[in-house]
Amino acid sequence: MSKTAGTAVSLDTAIERHGADALRYFLLREVGFEGDGNFTWGRFDARYTADLADTFGNLVSRALSMVERYRGGTVPADASGWDTPLERAAQDALGAYAQAMDALALQEGAAQLIGLASRANRYVEETAPWKLAKEKKDAELDTVLANLVRTVARLAVLAGPFLPGKAEAIWGVLGAPRPLGAVGFADLSGLAVAGQGVAKPPPLFPKPEGGGG
Repeated sequence: MSKTAGTAVSLDTAIERHGADALRYFLLREVGFEGDGNFTWGRFDARYTADLADTFGNLVSRALSMVERYRGGTVPADASGWDTPLERAAQDALGAYAQAMDALALQEGAAQLIGLASRANRYVEETAPWKLAKEKKDAELDTVLANLVRTVARLAVLAGPFLPGKAEAIWGVLGAPRPLGAVGFADLSGLAVAGQGVAKPPPLFPKPEGGGG
């Protein structure tokens, strides 16, 4: 709000627009803890669509849907031993996220979260799992699917401070043996996902016009 201009944003109205998690994410990503921030409905909508619906939500939906389609919902093992560009990017992102959050640089922590989701979406395009399935390249497809689910699981943990409700929703469809609250940051480097039974996630960040995210 601005006392000088006499303008204010209703918290209830902002929550109704995209949900409490989305508002929390926007404020931490755009404003953080220090200084003033610039809130406009346009900026809020743009962040919601680009970061949450089109990047994060899209990744979760496509990754888990492919495990259902190609492996009956059971996460395969990665025969490559996690020797993939996505795994290397994830390890780098985990280090950068930890450094940012330890310094209370929440804006950078949120940026690392969405950056890893964006890299995972590019990995899907680079590997084209649908082509691997059509060509019956089973080992390669197993590697791709395992890496995607491992990334989604890591993202659920990293999203906890920013999107606590959505993080729990994502974790709930991953078939993990432990509750989300029992998983620490130190567990993420070698997180195991093989054999977990995943389910199709609910629409995490639906777009106002009715699209999914």
